Amino acid sequence: MGYKVTPLAVWAYVVIVAIVQIVLVSYQGLSSSLLNPVIIVLAFSQAAIIVMFGLQIWYEKPFVILAVASAFFSALAITLALGSIAH
Repeated sequence: MGYKVTPLAVWAYVVIVAIVQIVLVSYQGLSSSLLNPVIIVLAFSQAAIIVMFGLQIWYEKPFVILAVASAFFSALAITLALGSIAH
């Protein structure tokens, strides 16, 4: 597909998102019910980019990328739904 993603870009994304997650977790101003979904989405996006680049799925056909994206959003929806059951 011709995507030009360097390992440095993936590493930078993972580091920046990790720093944002740490700041969000340590921030006490907002209630945790508002921050938890944001942190979950960031964690899932980190995992997806690592899998897409690390397993070289990034260079596969669009169908494979669609399957990975579908699995990502399904896992995210299940996680958020299970989190809302406890409340």
